[in-house]
Amino acid sequence: NPGNSGGPLVNTQGLVVGVNTAIDARAQGIGFAIPIDQVKDLIPQLEKNGEIRRGFLGVGLQELDPQWAEQLGLKDGSGALITQVMDGSAADKAGVKAYDVITKFNNEEVEDPGDLSRAVAKTKIGQQVNMELIRDGKKKTLKVKIGKNSGEQQARNDQRDRRSVQPSGKSAPYNLGFEVVDYNPGLAKRLGLGQISSKNPIVVDVDRGSPAAAGGLTPGDVILDVNKKPTKSVNHVMSALKKKGNILRVFKQGRVVLIGV
Repeated sequence: NPGNSGGPLVNTQGLVVGVNTAIDARAQGIGFAIPIDQVKDLIPQLEKNGEIRRGFLGVGLQELDPQWAEQLGLKDGSGALITQVMDGSAADKAGVKAYDVITKFNNEEVEDPGDLSRAVAKTKIGQQVNMELIRDGKKKTLKVKIGKNSGEQQARNDQRDRRSVQPSGKSAPYNLGFEVVDYNPGLAKRLGLGQISSKNPIVVDVDRGSPAAAGGLTPGDVILDVNKKPTKSVNHVMSALKKKGNILRVFKQGRVVLIGV
C-alpha cells in the first residue's frame, strides 16, 4: 500500500520475511522488499552506533561492454570495470587504477559491478581483503583495507542541462561526430564543472545520429583520456582517436564513465 515503505513484509505464517521498499505503480500486486537476512545483519550496527556503517572502496564502476574485452585484455565480459579511483580512498591506497577489471573480491567471484558493491558493503570497515583483477591482460592480486564512506569522497551529481553548449570546438576526425575545446574556467563554471580537479578538454557539440551520439557522448562531457591515453588538450584527443573502436573515459554529470565511439 502507498506509505508502507519501511514496514514489514509478512508471509502467510505471520513471519517477517522482509522490509517493504517500493511498489510498481503501473501494476497491481507487485512490490519490492529487502530480504530479512540482509536487515538482520544491520541491526547490531544500529543498536551500537545508531547508524549503518558500510565498507567503502572508493571507485567508480561500470558494466563491462563485451566489445571492449579484447582491447582491455580480457577473455570475456565478466567482472567490474573501474572507471575512477577517488584520491585517498581504500582503492587508491591499494594501487587500483582506472581500466582495471575486478574479478574476485575476498575470495568471492565478481561477475558485474553489483557483485562488487554488495561484497564491499558487507565487509567490515578496517578489514583487509584480497582483490583479484586484470590489468592490461595480466592477473594481479592486491591487498585492500576497506575504508568508511565519509560522504566527502562522493562526487556531486550535476543535473544541469548540457544541451546549450557553444558549438565552436574542433571536430573529431573520421566523422565520429563531436566537437571539443580546451578547458577554460568560464565554460567550466557555466557547465557546473567547478568540482572537477582535472582541466581536460570539454565536449561542446555532438551530431545527432553520429557514432559519438550512439555511444552516449553529450555536450558538457569532460574527456579524461582516449584509448587509455591521457588527454590534457584538444590535440591529445585528436591524435589518440582512431576510425572505430575508441574507448573514451569521460566525466559526465558527476560520474566518470567509459563510452565507446
